[in-house]
Amino acid sequence: MNNKLMKLKECKEYKRLEEYYSKCTIFDQIGLFRFEDFHTNFLQSLFSLDNLYGLGVLPIQRLLELISNKGGNLALFDYAQLKDADFNDLDVEVQVCKGSNKVDMVISFSDYQIVMENKLLSFEHDSQCKKYYKSFKHDKCTFVYLSLEEHPTLSDKHFISITYQELVTFVIEPCLEKERLRDTKLLGLADYLYSFSKIIDLIDLSIQKKPLTSKEKEYTLNLYEQYSSILKDILKENLVRDWTSENILKMVYYNLFLIGNIDETFDRLIEERVLRLYRCTFNGEKVSYKDCGILIFKYLISQHIVQDEKDLALLNGCIKNKNRYLVATTNPMEERILDKNLYTSDDKLLLCGQKLYYYCGPVTFIELKYYYEQVNKHFDNILVNIVKIKE
Repeated sequence: MNNKLMKLKECKEYKRLEEYYSKCTIFDQIGLFRFEDFHTNFLQSLFSLDNLYGLGVLPIQRLLELISNKGGNLALFDYAQLKDADFNDLDVEVQVCKGSNKVDMVISFSDYQIVMENKLLSFEHDSQCKKYYKSFKHDKCTFVYLSLEEHPTLSDKHFISITYQELVTFVIEPCLEKERLRDTKLLGLADYLYSFSKIIDLIDLSIQKKPLTSKEKEYTLNLYEQYSSILKDILKENLVRDWTSENILKMVYYNLFLIGNIDETFDRLIEERVLRLYRCTFNGEKVSYKDCGILIFKYLISQHIVQDEKDLALLNGCIKNKNRYLVATTNPMEERILDKNLYTSDDKLLLCGQKLYYYCGPVTFIELKYYYEQVNKHFDNILVNIVKIKE
């Protein structure tokens, strides 16, 4: 191992980060963290008055303060009048339907409502926000869009955009202040924050940003303050080959990118060396792993490589996590579709005259590489001259 890497990995600051990221929580073990419905249900339990953590009204108070501060006139409630309320009539519902529209969460109290759409790994589609506003609007209804995007492009101007970073910083972490940490009921909330580090391989880093906890920020900056020159040299000399989430250095560099304004040269190196490694090419154009997977599917359909249900079954057999999702299906009620938010359709994409519902969710490097290899294996190396995947 290079001496610079060895010196860095032996220091106590690095070992603290290593310990932090090696933690495995129940959320990692059951594999639900990538699904939006899981997060919606988790937040429902947090915001409810009888939440499992014994926090009472604190989570909902913090949320309303955040919405009020971010939303301005779009927040149709007066937080000053609510901050001391007991919220005895608080009701938090998930998957609420009005007509044909189903929104992720509706929080009701007094005469007010908060309608919240939650997007973790996917994006708004089919003008959802416009439809939700039309269905749910009334004089005391506030609309919130929660996501990993700092500046999402939404179909309706009445939605207040809140990031998961803001939710972590202003709502969840204040619930974990030091005087409360002795309460074992809060361990689940702490584990929830730990698990966010595992989604870094699932997101488009050019658009979405993983929440950074205060501990991650503290440990990362301590390491940088002590070893900034070594960290710069490692990037300049391109000493790291493995950029999977298990690599602590990758997390360090990404955290420094999130913190920002470290050093102009260093910031540029991080963007060049780390962020660009999440790209591959389709027909010579740089695309994300997720977009590459979608483009492969559309190509196979448009070029009539996949012509019938038998071919589609063969294509669905090309993915690594066969029990987690499908490439596509003509049946939107298919039991392997665990999260319908991760599927979309296109009127131009048909199979034997039937509409196709295809996966548009996150894809890791390992998943895409496996998919690429299996498609080539079963469909006569169709992608060899079209797709290039960079590790």
